Amino acid sequence: MILLALLAILAYNEIKTAKIRKQVKHTAGEPTLPILGNLHQLGRKPTVTTNYLFDLFYKYNFGNLCIWLGYHLQYLVVDTKDVEFILSTNPLVNKSDIYKLLHPWLGEGLITSSGAKWQKHRKMITPSFNFNILNSIQDVMKTNSEKFIGKLREISRGDNIFDLQEVVNNLTLDVICETAMGVSINALDNPHSDFVLAVKL
Repeated sequence: MILLALLAILAYNEIKTAKIRKQVKHTAGEPTLPILGNLHQLGRKPTVTTNYLFDLFYKYNFGNLCIWLGYHLQYLVVDTKDVEFILSTNPLVNKSDIYKLLHPWLGEGLITSSGAKWQKHRKMITPSFNFNILNSIQDVMKTNSEKFIGKLREISRGDNIFDLQEVVNNLTLDVICETAMGVSINALDNPHSDFVLAVKL
C-alpha cells in the first residue's frame, strides 16, 4: 500500500512538471536524474555549489540556466532583457514557494514577499533609485565592481575553493558605506578589518 502511494506521488509530480519541462527544454541546463533533478551535483557545502554554478555559467556562455531541485525548477535569469520583462510583468513578481523557507529568518520584506506586498515595498524604495542618485554613485559602484572582478580573478586561479558569499558581502559593504555614508572602509582589500569582522557577527 505504501509503495503504491509513493508511486502515485511520483507519477503526480512527473505529470505536473512535464509541461514545465517542455516549456524550458530549450534553456541550458545539466541532465537531471529522476526525483533528484540536479541535487546530486550541487554538493553539501556552499563553496561546492558556488563553484558548480560558476562552471555552468562558463559552460553555457552566461545565458539563462535551469536547475531542478527535485521537482522544483530554479530558473536562473541572466539575460538583461528577460530580467526587465520579468520585473515589469505583475504576475511574474510572485516568488516560488522555496522563498517561504526564508520567512522565519528574513520575514516578509522586499526580498521574500510577493504580489501586492512586494509592490508596496518596492514603491517605497523607488525614490532612492532615481537616475540623479544613481548617476552620483556610478563612479563608486564602477570602481568597486572592477576591484571585485580583480579579486575574483585573483582567488579563482587554479583549483582554489573560495566562499563567493564572503567576497560579495565585502563588495556590498564597500558600496553601501561609501555611497550611503561617504566612508570608505575598503572591505575587499581588508576582509579581516575590525569593522568587517564586527558586521559578520
